Amino acid sequence: MKLNRPLFTFIFIAGLTAFASTGQAQETDASAEISDIALLSQVINWAGIFRALVIILVAWLVLRFVDRIVQDLGRSIAEHRLAFRELGLAIGLHTIDRMQETIAQHPGNFTNVDQLTPTLTNLSRFYPVYEFIKDFWLEAAHRSVGTWQEHADINKVMLATCLAPDSYLKL
Repeated sequence: MKLNRPLFTFIFIAGLTAFASTGQAQETDASAEISDIALLSQVINWAGIFRALVIILVAWLVLRFVDRIVQDLGRSIAEHRLAFRELGLAIGLHTIDRMQETIAQHPGNFTNVDQLTPTLTNLSRFYPVYEFIKDFWLEAAHRSVGTWQEHADINKVMLATCLAPDSYLKL
């Protein structure tokens, strides 16, 4: 697709003229400025800008398509998962920071601090799994599957605890 270069040049010049008129009036040779602006507008690759916009649009459409596939796959996988077990894991992962703080504050209360500290440090790498599990089960579509409904009572309690783990951990 060929873009109308003179039209873009005119718009560009009009914009610069309007911008220049807002400042102090200066006496200059307008024809020299216009030719400089025309030269500058010829340097701009308008077709490249258009291509970039098309690429961005196509990438956005592909991402929407992939997101839809992932959502559908997530719904089918949710049918074979037990939420209360996963949410229990998520709650446990969320407690790692608190356990590390407690061990640091009261090392005398623990007999194996030399083993606990590196173990908890290694486990803390998996904190993003907490977010993934929590976000997965927060989606209404994932809570509408049979395995969620069969264990709805415990699943709801575990999800609530996962959303506000500090309340549970203070008990």
